[in-house]
Amino acid sequence: MNTNNDPMEDIREIRHQISNEFGHNPKSYIDYLKSTEKNYATQLRLYEKSSDIKPTRVTS
Repeated sequence: MNTNNDPMEDIREIRHQISNEFGHNPKSYIDYLKSTEKNYATQLRLYEKSSDIKPTRVTS
């Protein structure tokens, strides 16, 4: 965590760490993300299913 308590700086640092981990190569990172999709197939299906649900308005 940064010393300025700036959440944006924390986000930038984490993004830089991820970029560094993949050799600053976006294609390498995207390939990695695609390779992990199968690990989250159930969660993806649940999200896709829930995104079809329309919010309802609560009235009193």
